[in-house]
Amino acid sequence: MDVALSPGDVSSAVLRVENLSHSYGRGPRAVPILDEIAFEVQRNQIVSLVGPSGCGKTTLLYSISGLLRPSAGRILLDGVPVQGVPQGLAMVFQDYSRSLYPWMSIDRNVDFPLAAAGLPRSERRDRVEECLDAVGLHGHGGKYPWQLSGGMQQRAAIARALACRPDMLLMDEPFASVDAQTREDLEDLVLSVRKRFDMTILFITHDIDESVYLSDRVIVLSKSPTCVQDQVKVQFPDERDQIGTRSLAEFGVLRAHIASLIRGAGAAASARRQ
Repeated sequence: MDVALSPGDVSSAVLRVENLSHSYGRGPRAVPILDEIAFEVQRNQIVSLVGPSGCGKTTLLYSISGLLRPSAGRILLDGVPVQGVPQGLAMVFQDYSRSLYPWMSIDRNVDFPLAAAGLPRSERRDRVEECLDAVGLHGHGGKYPWQLSGGMQQRAAIARALACRPDMLLMDEPFASVDAQTREDLEDLVLSVRKRFDMTILFITHDIDESVYLSDRVIVLSKSPTCVQDQVKVQFPDERDQIGTRSLAEFGVLRAHIASLIRGAGAAASARRQ
């Protein structure tokens, strides 16, 4: 199930991670976290990153977002090396309660980065309305975050990210803190957002089923020091369904393959510690 990218794919890559390595500390006390990570995300793809707990997904995410300078390797966004936080990237975090400003209404939260960028008021208003509509929050712009459910707050956080028109959207376990039904609704929202905005998404999750359901490709990471174990191509139709897609035989095959890789990586790490 390993996916080899053809040379023709390179030109459409929004994100390229090239031999990325990182260690915390220096000298003999240095702790290696990432070990020559390499992958690409093509335009309009949803690619998920999964791996054992503590495998370094957060370190990798901080490196891609420009918040952390890796020890070796490089990251390119639209062919430009990432040095600091790039303009063409937006992020949605797991903790929606800290993502939104509680003293601002929802429409002002979505408008905040647009105002900071100096966009004209009329354009900002149109973008806010479009993005709230896209995430199912039409008519809720005047409310405050505390007046919305957790799922609606996360929708608002997604709307704010979309309003910036990023080249790539990073989503860091964004649905881990909501109930199962809301999670399914938000997963379908991600698929609709990708289609409506031609969005490219890198999705970090611990949930194997979620990664298979959402993705065009699932990148399976090893235990730390982390490398890419496999890149699993998902070939379901773009129009996916929570019941029908998850009932496909191939869904179970992919899920089992990814789970065996992650379980094997965790078991190998435990054996090394004994």
